[in-house]
Amino acid sequence: MDPLEKHKICERRMASEAENLGQVIEQLGDFIPLELIDENARKRIISQTANLPSTLAVFPFGFELGMDKPQKGADLGVTVVGGDTRTADYFRNQGNCSGATPSLSGFAELLSEIDGTNSILSGIMSRNFMLEFDLASARGIACPPPGLCMRPHENMRNQEHRLADEVSAIANAMVNAVGWQFDLEDQCIVKKVCTALEPHMSLETLAVFPGRRKFIRMATAGYRNCDEVVNYLDRIGLNRQNRLHVEPLLAALERRVSIPLLGLSLDIESGTFGNTLGISLYLNTQPPAASGFWINSPTLWDEALESLNAHDYGISEKLSALKRFQGPPRMLLGKSGNLLLIRGINHLKLTLCGDRIDGLKAYIYFLLCPWPECLQPSE
Repeated sequence: MDPLEKHKICERRMASEAENLGQVIEQLGDFIPLELIDENARKRIISQTANLPSTLAVFPFGFELGMDKPQKGADLGVTVVGGDTRTADYFRNQGNCSGATPSLSGFAELLSEIDGTNSILSGIMSRNFMLEFDLASARGIACPPPGLCMRPHENMRNQEHRLADEVSAIANAMVNAVGWQFDLEDQCIVKKVCTALEPHMSLETLAVFPGRRKFIRMATAGYRNCDEVVNYLDRIGLNRQNRLHVEPLLAALERRVSIPLLGLSLDIESGTFGNTLGISLYLNTQPPAASGFWINSPTLWDEALESLNAHDYGISEKLSALKRFQGPPRMLLGKSGNLLLIRGINHLKLTLCGDRIDGLKAYIYFLLCPWPECLQPSE
């Protein structure tokens, strides 16, 4: 079965399970420890997601948790599968209706353009978009417009010689979608980030956040140790920060935690790199498309979390709760039949600011698979 057709079948089932994503999250509440997201934060998340379609739950969605902060709130990340899907139709309709915000209109245009047969973007971008909602940091009733996160097409992400011009075109399309301009200086840095990657490394995502200041975030992955991170930062010109601060911090982390893969998040603004650097920690070495990627061992992160806890990288109560959050797949009884619930930790991220660690975040995910529809073989 074509993967898109399989996805549409699962969407139909999920649409009968809940009216919106808020109801789905409310039903999953027992699986989220209160030490991570407390009752007040849950109510806010449920309220803020009551206008999002429940069909978002049949593709991995999840929460960003601050592990070193006492606040027990979370930001939300969802994936919109483009093409002829219910979810994509929802966002196209939202962006095309009267009174739509500029970012929603721009997002709808991108959805249409990437699905176009004569579009340049359709050949270089994944049709799956990610939206990131700043729920925990939002003030008042309304939250800011979501961040837009996009992936290069799979055939571009792991090439030995990156297609820097194509990646620059993706960044330009994203920036235009949120009403910004892509400056020439920023364009040069985007290309530098791509061309400095080694063959085993990958450009994962590009992101813009219209509710924040103007910058482009580029996430790369595939670094196997501290030395590879340090050498990459040398190649893109971050020597001073690299040698003075990043190297000793990474070396200390490497001595304490066994991490097979590392990632970097770089912010590009006003023709230069931002003053913060994200270091992502990955334990799953499979690509996301691999069979079983989302069904990891329920104890995959136990050792790493215990080590981080022992060395005071986060709040002990939260790290212990995060360890409990992991679990094997569970079969749930829904309105329309059985649902397979998959949950886990995607990655952790340390944010370095100058000579100090300025934040530890955990990225957890949920996936609801209508059963047995999700077993239909893909072509």
